[in-house]
Amino acid sequence: MSQPSPGKTPSGVVIPRKAAAVNAPDPDLRSEINAQLIKDGHIERIHNHLSHILSSDPSNWPTRIRQHALTLLRSPDSAIDNFPRLMEQVLADIREDTNAARRESVARKKAEERGEEF
Repeated sequence: MSQPSPGKTPSGVVIPRKAAAVNAPDPDLRSEINAQLIKDGHIERIHNHLSHILSSDPSNWPTRIRQHALTLLRSPDSAIDNFPRLMEQVLADIREDTNAARRESVARKKAEERGEEF
């Protein structure tokens, strides 16, 4: 029987070399754990649990991100034609909104310190 290639377990689960090298001292152990998780259906349970937690978040940010991505994809003016570009744009928009909120918060705090209305 031939040996599996590095990063691939006998069960066929492939672990990227970089991920295996960075996160686990023993790539074979990591691969076997992943194979067992997949085989026993734990991945689906973990996915369902995380989906439930995200869906119940009061800010509803997962839905807002999904809607924003769909808006970008459906826009006739959009130059987004692949998933990596979509992710790049969504993350850029999130950074922009986060930075704008921080600037507004700082400006509001400074105005309050001076006794002004914002």
